[in-house]
Amino acid sequence: MPRVGVADNFFALGGDSILSIRVVSRLRAAFGARISPRALFEHPTVAALARVVPGGERDVIPVSTATGPVPQSFAQRRLWFLDQFEPGGAEYGSPTALRLRGPSTSPRWRPP
Repeated sequence: MPRVGVADNFFALGGDSILSIRVVSRLRAAFGARISPRALFEHPTVAALARVVPGGERDVIPVSTATGPVPQSFAQRRLWFLDQFEPGGAEYGSPTALRLRGPSTSPRWRPP
């Protein structure tokens, strides 16, 4: 089954006016977005639609404009504080072993 990406056209993938109403209904439920099915016709890709749906890009992490060191987060300060009491402690270490099967889709992975 081919993968669908954010740049793929909804209608080129088989979407129609009835499915567009279902998509808009789900966007309203998920984001509280007040959009019409016409928005999907005018912006038929996920990337384009995300720009016009209020809150559609809310999960995007903004690029930092800092040029020097940035302040630590509360969690980072807490870990530093605890490490001062017991250096090298393993309280926050979570050793985990996973067995992955099947081909990797990562361009960086190379078989051993």
